[in-house]
Amino acid sequence: MVFLSETNNKENVLRRVQRQLNMYHAIIVDPIGLAGGLCLLWNDKVQVCQHHSTYFYIETYVHDITVSSKQWFMFVYLSMDKAICRNQLQELCSRYNSWGPMWVMAGDFNDIRDNSEKIGGRILDESSFTDFKNFLWEIGAIELGFNGKPWTWWCYRENDGIIQERLDRSLCSPEWRLQFNQGNINHLEMEASDHSALLINSEPSPIKRKKRFFFDKRWSKIKEVNIAIEKTWNRSVEGNKQSIVNFKLKRCKLVLLAWLQDSKGKSRKKTQGIKNRTADLKNDIRPFDITNMKELKKELGKAYKDKEIYWKQKFRALWLQEDASLQKEKNMTSIGMTVMDSSGNLLQALGSPLLFVGKTIIAEALAIRIALEKAQENGWTKVQILSDAKNIVDMVMKRSVASWKIDITCEDI
Repeated sequence: MVFLSETNNKENVLRRVQRQLNMYHAIIVDPIGLAGGLCLLWNDKVQVCQHHSTYFYIETYVHDITVSSKQWFMFVYLSMDKAICRNQLQELCSRYNSWGPMWVMAGDFNDIRDNSEKIGGRILDESSFTDFKNFLWEIGAIELGFNGKPWTWWCYRENDGIIQERLDRSLCSPEWRLQFNQGNINHLEMEASDHSALLINSEPSPIKRKKRFFFDKRWSKIKEVNIAIEKTWNRSVEGNKQSIVNFKLKRCKLVLLAWLQDSKGKSRKKTQGIKNRTADLKNDIRPFDITNMKELKKELGKAYKDKEIYWKQKFRALWLQEDASLQKEKNMTSIGMTVMDSSGNLLQALGSPLLFVGKTIIAEALAIRIALEKAQENGWTKVQILSDAKNIVDMVMKRSVASWKIDITCEDI
């Protein structure tokens, strides 16, 4: 699940973000005017059984399929205005009794418990922490703790210099903490934002995935890559046409991997160098250099833009990999889909319509359907279909409205 606060954007913009992150479900709260706004995104590994939202929180009752557990998750964005924040905390207290024993609350509370959770600026009066501390006591909240730097927000003010505070945090019930005693939270530094992202992991065991090669379109703009590919491709190879092409592709892949291994370290060093210079600038005792900070953010923005292009392609590769695994499933009843071709005819498979079906499966089903219709129109009596997804062919034949008068045989590619 991904929670975004202070989105400052309408639903259409956040729907685009949802598609880019490959998330199938969303709860979106529009901002009031040009301020605020909330968005919660999740995939099919999580089932949201109930939800309730206002302008400052999203409340969900979640079935986490990965750990077979049901629990409440509250995502909040509280006001900086003390009077408004007091009313918001009271409303959350009134909702507390409906959560049951298993709950987690996370987000931007725009408040701290005491002066130890801030650095820089003036010392705050102890009375200013009363509302937040009373709220924590009333709901019996336990701090999840954190890994990383203690501050989740920073700003620069003319008279006070740099101020850093722990405004973002995650709270949980004692029962939740007992069940997920290995759960942790990481403060992820976001140099392009004044807030750190919070990464909450209830089961922090590493997941190893098999690596897969895919071509990164950024490489086509790099001169040395083009030279290396051209040189490798032009080397002579003996054999038939198909084997020559396959061998050349394999050789180009090895050249790209060798170049990538070398350049990855350089790119990482460059990004880390910008981050280090940004951190040094924040901690510098001399007068704050806002011009230099803007230049560093500009450099970092370019680096992150390149990284964004990379991850868009990476997610697409993982998506296609998921499609391939779905195509190999022997039992199509676990997949729910309703497909409509250009003529308005439906291809209906059994199963829940809420489950995701990859576009490559839909494309193959439609292609098979159209090919069979054309064969029947032309009076063919026998057709042999080569497909690595025989179950799709069977589904098209059995579930289609058409009455096939063709002897159809299928063979795996």
